[in-house]
Amino acid sequence: MARPHVIARLKRFWAAYRKRQQAGFTLIELLVAMFIGGIITVTLLALVVQLVDVNQRDSARSETQRDMQAAMNYISQELREAVFVYDGRCLQGTATITAANYTTECPGLLSYIPPGLSTASTAYTPIPVLAFWRADPLPQGLLAACSNNSGALDDATLPAAVQGVPCLSGRTYTLVVYTLFNDTSTSDIWPGRARLVRYQLAQFASSATSGTQTNTGYVDPLSSPNSSFQQWPFQLTTDAGGGTVVANAQTSAGGRPGDGTLGSNSAVLVDYVDDGLLAVTPVCAANSNITPFNPNPNIRSFYACIRGKTYGAVDTEQGVNQEVQLFLAGNVQGRPGFPLRTDLPSGAIESQAFPLQTRVLTRGIINKSPK
Repeated sequence: MARPHVIARLKRFWAAYRKRQQAGFTLIELLVAMFIGGIITVTLLALVVQLVDVNQRDSARSETQRDMQAAMNYISQELREAVFVYDGRCLQGTATITAANYTTECPGLLSYIPPGLSTASTAYTPIPVLAFWRADPLPQGLLAACSNNSGALDDATLPAAVQGVPCLSGRTYTLVVYTLFNDTSTSDIWPGRARLVRYQLAQFASSATSGTQTNTGYVDPLSSPNSSFQQWPFQLTTDAGGGTVVANAQTSAGGRPGDGTLGSNSAVLVDYVDDGLLAVTPVCAANSNITPFNPNPNIRSFYACIRGKTYGAVDTEQGVNQEVQLFLAGNVQGRPGFPLRTDLPSGAIESQAFPLQTRVLTRGIINKSPK
């Protein structure tokens, strides 16, 4: 008797359950679900953006450090072939050269290299840092001219193609200058805070086929018995009265090299160099002189300590091979993740790369005392 009643009740429950199943979510339930889902989505997106930013910044730091290391290796390799390295005071100049102080003072290089390497402009501030002489092979065209005229090299009058060409050694001296260019412009092709520019003044053009094809302003630093690298481009000569006088040999070589815009004979070695304050003031070891030199030493991001044959060095330091301790620090500002900030003229410490340093012993043997 009770079975039909139970069946009827089960049918009512089933009908109510089917009705609830077809009713769906309410508006409040839907809004709550959307809010929770939005929070999860935003959190995940923020995490992804943060991870991408961290990866971008780490890549910028790593790339900058690799560039600084490559530049350091390049400069070090050149310094190993140097025959004379200027310290800061001889690079800047110590006194006006006269016959009386010719062997002890330095005329400096800044007035005898292209003005674009030492004269500030509205776009950048150049700071010549490292200068040295190295021996380079003659251009292929001149080597061919020497070979073609080998039978006449001992004649009283040399053929025009090889006059003034050191055919016997096959090498000539080249002046190399590294300059730090501080530049916080955000509109040029160099987005970093500073860059290193390499300039060279060789005796002959790279395409030279004759000894007459020399570069303007070049003077052989050892062209006479009383000339030297330190006093370049001056030489001791004799005047009409038989007295000893000092002459600027660059005058007869076409004068100071032009290249005011650094459009030739120079190239950017590396960008993203730091232009600002390091954590410590650079101090050179005993018997070493710093370059660039400043009577009130400021903090630098690219500098060197020179030992051996430096200005004012004791006699025991004048005849030894020169030793160069080189320092370089990069700055990631201008790379992705590190916008260049023009309101920080001295750089930002948090964007500075880890400073690098190396020590190089030159191989020059000129005016050295054998041990």
